[in-house]
Amino acid sequence: MVDVRLHELKGDLSLNQALDHLSDFGGSAVVADGSIIEVDNLLQALRTAAGQKVTLGQVTRSTYPGVTIGAPEASPDGKTRVLVSGLESVDATILRTSVTLCRCTAYESHVWRPDELAVSGRCNLDGSPVICR
Repeated sequence: MVDVRLHELKGDLSLNQALDHLSDFGGSAVVADGSIIEVDNLLQALRTAAGQKVTLGQVTRSTYPGVTIGAPEASPDGKTRVLVSGLESVDATILRTSVTLCRCTAYESHVWRPDELAVSGRCNLDGSPVICR
């Protein structure tokens, strides 16, 4: 079993803010309200929100049997992290791996992984340029 430290975010944070956090600080999951939320769950919630404001507290959580989520700890960069213990090695690697996200320049709710873009550099929904980071 493997341990990994994930960033803890408040449940009232918007999905766009959570995705920005992952782009800025790395990883492919965050902890909110004591549960793990993976980037794919964030993207799915954003895409089905249809313009409605959705917060982290409303997103489907990922389930990892036997995993323990520790108490929040302040880190040197001023962010809060939690220790997630008891992960399978492959799960820990996935959660630690940073993801690249491409955001539409016209609509911030249009967010894609690079491999999801039908046309490289262009939003799937409106064809506007995307910025990937």
